[in-house]
Amino acid sequence: ITEGEKGSFAYWQNKIFYQKAKKVEKIIDTTGCGDGYTAAFIANYYKTFNIEESMEKASDYAAKILSHIGAN
Repeated sequence: ITEGEKGSFAYWQNKIFYQKAKKVEKIIDTTGCGDGYTAAFIANYYKTFNIEESMEKASDYAAKILSHIGAN
């Protein structure tokens, strides 16, 4: 579950995972940010099967998307 600047949560086997949102100097556009987070999470999880690492990578990618115009 992504909650913008509040971060993101994941639930697995009765455990709750939390990832703080990455700080961005200047937000240009939020279009595609949630989709980008999801794509990055799935791609990393497929390689590592590590939820916490995948959430961190996804948060990094979402922060990059915020600094560009449009969904990238």
